[in-house]
Amino acid sequence: MKQADTSNKPKVTIGISQVLWALGLFAVVNIALLMWQPLSKVDPESLPAAHTWIWWATKELAQQKEAPEVALMGSSFMMHPLALRDADYLKKNFDYVHHHYSSYLEDLLKQNLGVKKAQCFNFAMPGGMISDHYMITRALLSGDKKPRVIVIGAGPRDFMDKHVHCAAATRPFKYLQRYTSIDDLVQLSMPQIWQQADYWQGRGIYLWGKKLDFQVVACDWTRKMFNPLIEKLCVNSPLNEIDQTRNAPSNMRMEAEEGLYIVKADSPYKFDDNTREYISRYGSGNDKLLENQKIWLDKFLQMAQEQNIQVLLVSMPLTPTNMQLLPSGTYDKFIAAMRASSQKWNVQLVDLNGGTGFGDKFNKLDFSDTAHMNGQGGKKLIDAINVAICRDKRLANALSQDNQGNIQLAGSNKTH
Repeated sequence: MKQADTSNKPKVTIGISQVLWALGLFAVVNIALLMWQPLSKVDPESLPAAHTWIWWATKELAQQKEAPEVALMGSSFMMHPLALRDADYLKKNFDYVHHHYSSYLEDLLKQNLGVKKAQCFNFAMPGGMISDHYMITRALLSGDKKPRVIVIGAGPRDFMDKHVHCAAATRPFKYLQRYTSIDDLVQLSMPQIWQQADYWQGRGIYLWGKKLDFQVVACDWTRKMFNPLIEKLCVNSPLNEIDQTRNAPSNMRMEAEEGLYIVKADSPYKFDDNTREYISRYGSGNDKLLENQKIWLDKFLQMAQEQNIQVLLVSMPLTPTNMQLLPSGTYDKFIAAMRASSQKWNVQLVDLNGGTGFGDKFNKLDFSDTAHMNGQGGKKLIDAINVAICRDKRLANALSQDNQGNIQLAGSNKTH
């Protein structure tokens, strides 16, 4: 069979010089963008994001005109009892994603310190690590949002969860990067070389690192350009009302949504055995992550000291059953780290666990499972935090000062 003659067909070839020219052009454009930073004014809150616990908390904080006096931080160990106590105290049900406060602690502090304002904002969230608390404080709690006191409630899991590979892997850490540069945290938060390479690639290649920003700008530009014309030619499209922050890319799995988690007042006592979950979370231990989180705790306390924020550390109570699931020596390493940082940075540590579980204030009826307290336990927890704050002169004075630094006298408008 005779083959067709293809000798007259044009051939497209790309020479080395053309490739080099294209790469050179890309490099010049990239350098120009890095120097110009055209997207530096894009509002971080306008970027697409999954609905996570930190997304909801950040959104609620942004709606406040003033900073909270107290910021509460921790994992679900802290989150659940504070929320459940508020439901019982306020005698009403509420949505977890819309209640980031501890009204009970606020009222206690107002009463015992004689102050007019003592708002307590609850940043505690499921899976919260010490590194997450650092990022929350660094990214969100500064300037007109800086609290006077931060309370961190922590347990061993918050330092060594086997489900967490590194600090940068958590959802709060990833989300909060949009509010602050983490160039100085790369090695500490991303131990693997490939993680660091991916990060610096995003920092070095402008179009790659700012892809979400470009998406927002492109959507806004398209609307401004074409919406007036479309409105004249046809009926308004419901697509015009899309909220980009609520319609994130499909790979951004939502974590919490309105109506999914309702806190109910005066719930009947129930105890769930979640032993299998904590066998998985604790595993055979995670000393590498524990050592890493110890560094984050010191960084957090140093930052708080530099910003003149007073800190209270709380070792959260656990059931003896949960304590027995911890690998040998893990709890000792955890509490030793808390004590060492407390002494190094001269902050108060309240140990509510007692080393074997429950401590001297709690019992099984205060818990809804092996690790999380219910509303009854939440009352005891908050009572203990209130006492610790009121008895510590630095913490009490920080909350008793007006905006000019004067000490407010209980039941009086006088200052001194």
